[in-house]
Parts: sequence; structure tokens; C-alpha cells
Amino acid sequence: MLRREVKILKVEPFNSVRKKMSVLVAHPHGGKRAFCKEQVKNITDVIKSFAYEDLRTLYLAFKNIDDSSIENDIPDDYTLIEVVGIKDPVLPEVKDAVQTCLAAGITVRMVTGDNIVK
Repeated sequence: MLRREVKILKVEPFNSVRKKMSVLVAHPHGGKRAFCKEQVKNITDVIKSFAYEDLRTLYLAFKNIDDSSIENDIPDDYTLIEVVGIKDPVLPEVKDAVQTCLAAGITVRMVTGDNIVK
């Protein structure tokens, strides 16, 4: 299914509390399908192995939704398709930028490419 072939019905942006981003689309052959990128607790070992390799983890999952459903609510239970690790390296200038923030009294919580394991 290509993006240009579907109508996006609803998007829930990534939320650090839910640990997922979801989208609901009208399937071109009828019905609806919900997709999400979600961090799933039962595959913690995969997350950790990717983290040790300095990779960010994405989970790709979907759920078909009966077309008779009137509401466009994005569901919670999905079928996992794939777990992928992507490179997201920290830029060389980040070290100095973090030092500048710390010197100014700013607490740095996360830097893209950083992970909790290392």
C-alpha cells in the first residue's frame, strides 16, 4: 500500500508517555488500517541490543479495522511487522553545545543519537 493511495483519517504524533506514533488510514480496498511505530516492552532485549550498537529502535505494526466502524479511533492492539534499528549519530558540535547549556544552568535530558543504555 502506497501513501498516495490512501486517505489519512487521523494521526496521533509520537508521545513519550505512550511511546508510540499512530496513524489511521482508509484502506483503498475498503475498511481501515491503523499503523503505529511503538516501543513494546516484551522485546526489551532487542531494544538493548540495538542500543548497545548505538541504533534507535522503531517498531512497525498494523491493525485492520472493520469498515463498519463509524469512529476514527486508533486502536491499541496491533500486529507487529518489524523491528528495525536506525543510525542517528550525534553531531560533533553537540559536546560543546551541551557544555554551554550546563554552564548556563540548563539540564540536558536527551540528545538525538543518545541512548539510556550507554
